[in-house]
Amino acid sequence: MTQMQNQTPQDGAQPLDREPVQDAQSTNATPGGAAFTAAPSMTKVADFSDYTQAQAAVDLLSDSGFEVGSTRIVGHDLKSVEIVRGRMNYGKAALFGAGSGAWFGLLIGLLMAIFVPIGFLSTVLGAVVFGAIWGAIFGLIAFAAQGQNRNFHSQSTMKASSYTVEVPFDRAQSALEILNKGR
Repeated sequence: MTQMQNQTPQDGAQPLDREPVQDAQSTNATPGGAAFTAAPSMTKVADFSDYTQAQAAVDLLSDSGFEVGSTRIVGHDLKSVEIVRGRMNYGKAALFGAGSGAWFGLLIGLLMAIFVPIGFLSTVLGAVVFGAIWGAIFGLIAFAAQGQNRNFHSQSTMKASSYTVEVPFDRAQSALEILNKGR
């Protein structure tokens, strides 16, 4: 499930891949004179190929009583993934625009209805219809402005190739013991 890090230096790294960050007790002054406490040095305790596995490791630490307030899940080698959902045309552009406009109209309608005591339902419905009409118009304009350069709709996400769980250096041994025991 996990691949624990060796406690010996690899490729010039410090033991347990300790980052060169100042200790948590040290303070630094900013140019304005304000002082702040530096973040603790972090140590990688586990590698995962999937985010849900890294999340499960942090959950295990938490369930075992480990203070996870300063624990980090770090994604490495981020890449953008665009999932194409389908072909876009003028009808779909107007429909998607109308849907977005209707939601915005509902929000505005509810806010207006709070301050206008007469005709709550007509105020809200009017704003939804008004928002849907303008949303459809703007959806059509946006699609027409793109021309044939982008006639599909898609969803963009970020994906990491691997994830590491990092804990403060002074508590790394305790985290390693918990993760090695498992559930």
